[in-house]
Amino acid sequence: MATLARRASELAGYCSISIGMALSCTGYAMLGELRAQAPATTLVAGIVIAGALCILLSLGIAELASMFPSAPGVRTYLKAAFGDRGSLVVTFMVLLMVVLFAGVESYYCAVVIHRLAPGLPPPLIATANLAAVVALNLGGVELPRRAHVVLIAALLALIVAVSIAGLDGAAAPAPAPGGALELPAIVGGAVFVYTGFEWVTPLGRSPAAYRRLVPWSMPLALAILAAVFALLAAAVGRAPGGSAMAPHVALGQAAFPRGGVAAMAALSFFSMFSAFNAGLMGSARLVYALARERRFPRWGATVSVRRGTPVGAILAVASLSWLSSMAVLSLPIQRAISLVCAGVYCFLYAAFVVAQLRLRRTQPDRPRPFRAPVPAAVQVLLAVAMAGLGVAVLLSEPSLRGAIVASVLAMAALSLGAAVRLTPPRAAPRAPIAVPNLTGDARP
Repeated sequence: MATLARRASELAGYCSISIGMALSCTGYAMLGELRAQAPATTLVAGIVIAGALCILLSLGIAELASMFPSAPGVRTYLKAAFGDRGSLVVTFMVLLMVVLFAGVESYYCAVVIHRLAPGLPPPLIATANLAAVVALNLGGVELPRRAHVVLIAALLALIVAVSIAGLDGAAAPAPAPGGALELPAIVGGAVFVYTGFEWVTPLGRSPAAYRRLVPWSMPLALAILAAVFALLAAAVGRAPGGSAMAPHVALGQAAFPRGGVAAMAALSFFSMFSAFNAGLMGSARLVYALARERRFPRWGATVSVRRGTPVGAILAVASLSWLSSMAVLSLPIQRAISLVCAGVYCFLYAAFVVAQLRLRRTQPDRPRPFRAPVPAAVQVLLAVAMAGLGVAVLLSEPSLRGAIVASVLAMAALSLGAAVRLTPPRAAPRAPIAVPNLTGDARP
């Protein structure tokens, strides 16, 4: 009985990590953006379809995670499947997305909090939020797992309560039909509200956790998110200003005139905090791993001897995230960046599926404590579908199409250039950078 309770508690902890990364101010804003493009029924259908696709994706990612327990996901999986340079290109694209996402997340959270406290300038709010997360990460402070579970459960309960209350409102006018690309673009954009669920994969407590607990935590978390987001999407369509950049705030104000805005500001802050913390922690680990492999400047592997935290990697990601947030707060680019991240994430998920299928062929004997119960033919269709959804998202907004395509090409060029620079074709293998342990001696 005690063992069952312990496993249930551990499973709940993994689920809370997946859900916490997906809950973000940018995700709420994406719902508002999608609601402006399609009627509520189409949006709810898109949310459900995207959730089902992500559940299928998560099973393939779980198989990869079981092959490489506690590894820095994207880098390890794609390196095994496609080699060093190909993996490095995608890894740098992911890091660029994290930085861009941080800027947009800062923007939306600062706008919501500024609405509650007009005396606080949005740049100050964004800087304070990021500084708080960085300070906790540098200090090695980690929210207790049970406390994180309680926090995520409270955020979900708040979303459900506001959504149920908002369903009583009069339906908002539906936008004009969007043509053949409407549903694919909605589904692709909806995938974005689930992104980040896979960041739990490096955080298993033990190799045994990758047999069942980590693998099944992702589809469970996604099923919960699909139900909650579908309910929220249905309510957003009935709230005044439902297509605004902060639709959950408009919904909360309509449902609870007295305390709705304050409640949604709290929801925004804790969603931002959870997503920021998971994103910074995961991306810093990724930068640290790259620096140890000599695929990033040496200072990225700097570790605090006292705290054991990757100081160089945390400060690198945080600095770029702050610059991104200041740029987004200064320029009207938040919508374009959101769509860029949504589209590129669809391509990334397609790459995960292809990597899993390729490793089944090239490394059939490698142990797989968890094997995705999805037929190979379905996985091929899934990879094609995700790539197609990525194209649909990138082309979904005619007024931003040129800027979006140019941004994606620029990201790809930067990532490819960095990968080529850091992986000379005839370079001799080099040992990983040694880092000090707590006793002061060096270890590889």
